[in-house]
Amino acid sequence: MASSLLRALGRLVRAAGFAVKTFASAEEFLVSDRSVPPRCLVLDVRLGGIDGFELHDRLLASGTAPPVPRARPA
Repeated sequence: MASSLLRALGRLVRAAGFAVKTFASAEEFLVSDRSVPPRCLVLDVRLGGIDGFELHDRLLASGTAPPVPRARPA
């Protein structure tokens, strides 16, 4: 189910005219070539392993996070 949701979201964003790269996990993203930093990230907060919140924290700490609004559940 998660992979079909990932593909559908990628198609939707591409249809809006944006270039899209999708990753199956935060770990996959972290080892990818990021010589051109992303301008926007859509993160899953329920990922196994490194979740979206932790990935965003790591990107902020490294100074490579795009400016994104972020909300934590109460």
